[in-house]
Amino acid sequence: MTAFLTILAIGIFGLLIAGVSHIGISRERKALLDARARLAEEAAKAAGPKGASGRDLPLSALVRTGGRATQAAPKHYRRVRGK
Repeated sequence: MTAFLTILAIGIFGLLIAGVSHIGISRERKALLDARARLAEEAAKAAGPKGASGRDLPLSALVRTGGRATQAAPKHYRRVRGK
């Protein structure tokens, strides 16, 4: 019975550590996305009112649009052969 309680305590402690780290990582990720969005807004203001195409915007500006650039070139995929 003592071994069972020890294993249970270790498992609960592991879940506690995982929960705390998940919360910390999600806060950091949110802060990074907010910082990138602020940089994109500043870049858009610096670009001027004429509106730049998707190729002219920095990568951080694509975060605000959800990764979509309105006039970006289409993706070309290479065929990879297995060995």
